[in-house]
Amino acid sequence: MGLSSALTRPAPLASACGPAIVAQGLGKRYWLPESVAAVCGTSPDPAVAARRSRRQDFWAVRDVDLEVSAGAFVGIIGANGSGKSTLLRLLAGIVRPTRGSLSVHGRVAALMETGVGFHPDLTGWENAFLYGSLLGLRRQDIRARLGDIAGFSGLESRFLDMPLKYYSSGMQARLGFAVAAHCDPDVLLLDEIMAVGDTEFQSRSYDRIRQMHERGVTVLWVTHHLSLARVICQDIMWMSGGRLRARGAPADIVPAYRMEMTRRLLEGVRARGHRASDSGHAVRIEAVRLLGGDGAPAAGKPLRSGGTATVEVELRARHPVHEVQVVAYLLRDDAALCALFAGPAEGGVETAVSLVPGQRICLRLTLDPLSLRRGKYAVSIVVGEGWPGTEGEVLAVAVDAARFEVVDARPGDYYRQLIDAPHQWAALQEGPAP
Repeated sequence: MGLSSALTRPAPLASACGPAIVAQGLGKRYWLPESVAAVCGTSPDPAVAARRSRRQDFWAVRDVDLEVSAGAFVGIIGANGSGKSTLLRLLAGIVRPTRGSLSVHGRVAALMETGVGFHPDLTGWENAFLYGSLLGLRRQDIRARLGDIAGFSGLESRFLDMPLKYYSSGMQARLGFAVAAHCDPDVLLLDEIMAVGDTEFQSRSYDRIRQMHERGVTVLWVTHHLSLARVICQDIMWMSGGRLRARGAPADIVPAYRMEMTRRLLEGVRARGHRASDSGHAVRIEAVRLLGGDGAPAAGKPLRSGGTATVEVELRARHPVHEVQVVAYLLRDDAALCALFAGPAEGGVETAVSLVPGQRICLRLTLDPLSLRRGKYAVSIVVGEGWPGTEGEVLAVAVDAARFEVVDARPGDYYRQLIDAPHQWAALQEGPAP
């Protein structure tokens, strides 16, 4: 069973619990050296030395007003560099705010990037004591819970006897979460660190988080796993450029964020040398249709992995267009690019199609077999002239033009790979066995 189907969103707790976290005007500034300092090295030139001493300020978090009720389960999403992890560091007390006020009530357990709260030269056992003491536990309390910590982590004694510097990132994540889960926190802060463990440990960890939340623990979770966040979080915060861009119900925030990420991806087409069209929308995307294996419209219907899916793109020309090119971007629910398909093409060879004003054309992309595994996906369409491979124009864009869900053709989802690619094995024996 997948994680998203195993977990459900916890019931909202009464607001009478009061706030666990309150922040007003919260900001964190870092001073960055001017780029010349990184490339000039040492120099006797006074002018160079003066430039090297200059610094530029960078606000990783800026003007964040935040209130989180006790017992809430809040997801934090945003692109890399948006300020998610810095915000979590502020809430954990790892870094101090440059300005604003912050109040966090109760014992805080923070699971950030691997290695935080650990010492590489100490053994696993010793690091359990170190991390537990940082989380506010007394030595006798840690000693009493060592057996449970070791059991939950799944690490054998021979590994716990080893220095942490020989641990993989997954082993460090196991130990860190096991300690945090047994320190009875009031507030649990989780970074994307949870993504490094194997599927079995992730499942147990999410189950433990659910149990902690049911006991009233406030959970803030930084994640890129949009499908899971939409299922289990009561509230979603969207960070962008160090600011809190939006906050609200997962059903509202997650689709808006995903749309923005897809738009950014498609804007990269122009950034790679393609100028935007100034021909007044020479081509219009009239319709994008999703068809199932039987040729019938499949909008709103699940598609089976290993089956057939067809995407039809209907275009209408307003002005003459030479060498029309269409690229279909296949994206997962979290805006990860799975594949792109450039066309029109026949037999794997791109073919040129020209349009005259008023002409309509329907381009059909067939995926047979549909090698995606279970999940939610969307197709975005970019229409251009004279590209890819040449410097041309982007004529039209349709973001998330066709959405669909893929279900497995066979039961179970133990292996969570992204695609189920067609393949075959052959046993070749060149001679008799000795």
